[in-house]
Amino acid sequence: MSKPAIPIPSSVLNHADVVWRKQETIPSSPHVAVELVCTVLDQLSGCDWNDKQIFGIHLAMEEALMNAIKHGNQGDQSKLIANELTEPRFHAQITDQGSGFSMANVPDPTNSENLELPTGRG
Repeated sequence: MSKPAIPIPSSVLNHADVVWRKQETIPSSPHVAVELVCTVLDQLSGCDWNDKQIFGIHLAMEEALMNAIKHGNQGDQSKLIANELTEPRFHAQITDQGSGFSMANVPDPTNSENLELPTGRG
């Protein structure tokens, strides 16, 4: 199911080139999503990302994946989540099989009444 990240020797790169890429499709399973996040965090640690950067990526990826599972795919494990991850500038694109939503219906997580809520940051 998973394909390993493919490192590219730094001797052939310029500043804007991709150092590694991981592209795969996973089932809508929290367990599999957590495994993917751990794999990415390990890769970032090996690429000299600092703890603060890794924490931010951990939080963002986990939130996006869990939203894709819970809200996009409605917990249906037969539905898939596609993701593509690249480095040196971390880029993650996570796509579920849900019907989508309107941003106008999503409360602003930076409003004072939403700051302490445990959800709503995805």
